[in-house]
Amino acid sequence: MIDLLEKFEADRQAREDWVRDEGIKKGIKKGVKEGIKKGVKEGIKQATIKSIKSMIKFNIPLKNIAEEYNMTIEEINELLNDSSH
Repeated sequence: MIDLLEKFEADRQAREDWVRDEGIKKGIKKGVKEGIKKGVKEGIKQATIKSIKSMIKFNIPLKNIAEEYNMTIEEINELLNDSSH
């Protein structure tokens, strides 16, 4: 009887460990996926800011820049202001 209880406890512990490990794997996978998505989005934003700043240096009117990026002048100013913090 004791052997049976010990086996039952070992099986229960193994299932618990497996569930925990699977949860950790899924959490890491989701975290990495979200991190990559956030990183790509931030990279695109930084590249856009850099391009807009270069266009401004060449005296390209904000109206033209806004049209090129399908943004309003206000959105461009907001983007540039956010990047200076």
